[in-house]
Amino acid sequence: MLVRQELELADPAEAEAINRQLISMPHQDVRTTAGLTELRAVSHAPPGAPDLAAAGLAGAGLAAADLEIDADGTRLRLRTFAADGPARAVLVHIHGGGFCIGDPEEDDRWNAMLARECQVAVISPEYRLAPEYPHPSGVRDCIAAASWAARDGAEYFGSERLVIAGGSAGGHLAAGTLLALRDQGLIGRVAAASILFGVLDASMTPSQLSATDDTLVLARGWLDAFYDLEFPGVSLDERRNPRLSPLYADLRELPPALFTVGTLDPLLDDSLFMAERWHAAGNGAYLDVYPGAVHGFCNIYPVSGVVAWRRMARWISARLDDADRGGAARM
Repeated sequence: MLVRQELELADPAEAEAINRQLISMPHQDVRTTAGLTELRAVSHAPPGAPDLAAAGLAGAGLAAADLEIDADGTRLRLRTFAADGPARAVLVHIHGGGFCIGDPEEDDRWNAMLARECQVAVISPEYRLAPEYPHPSGVRDCIAAASWAARDGAEYFGSERLVIAGGSAGGHLAAGTLLALRDQGLIGRVAAASILFGVLDASMTPSQLSATDDTLVLARGWLDAFYDLEFPGVSLDERRNPRLSPLYADLRELPPALFTVGTLDPLLDDSLFMAERWHAAGNGAYLDVYPGAVHGFCNIYPVSGVVAWRRMARWISARLDDADRGGAARM
């Protein structure tokens, strides 16, 4: 089953106004130490975005807690949110940032909302970043976090069921994590996946190749630099390897997935192509396309972003309902 919908932004005028402002958005040279340091110091939380209570969303006031787990002999921090009572699932939410910036705290608002709206525990791994730790360091950390949740989630949160989610580079890591869980024989515990404007073809889809330095938010220079930092010395053709580009992987026996993307995003084709391949492999695929939305729009548009996040929360809740009707786990 493939369900594709074009969804109008909740406030198109807001999006148009912000898109005009984004024309002057600076794009630091992240290949330099100074440029990368400057970008890492920038807060990526949307300025002026309404808080959860003002937006009518659950999660306001929900406190975060940090856990540390062992990941291949190193300590991995998990940023966690847990709603009251037993969790219906453990949602592993992987932050974005071009593989080289970002941290779990940037998604605190949304992770708190997801915890309460979906009645889940949310864990967000502080995975290692490029260029200090290029591929496969980051994806190994995310796999370790999901494997820990599958093994110990019931003890900590009351559920061993999983949901895997991620945005942008986090979408790439989420897809890699799903493939690893399948290979470990744990995919039956995953009720759903949500991939938000994900990086799914590191060898670059047509929409990526069409990006220019005038492309809003994710300009071509950043695309090229982020890939070079995450996959140093790896050519475009070599990046078509399924280990580096999930779009080319064997996608059989994966859970239902929601792909969310905007039409002004250079990663548009990644979501379009992956949704079709996900469906062709026999999995449930849901594709939400927002005309006029840029890369990262859920975290950039205060009003429309809230509505899109709420839709994702409702979709996840519906898949958990499906899993309840079909049994505790799809083993």
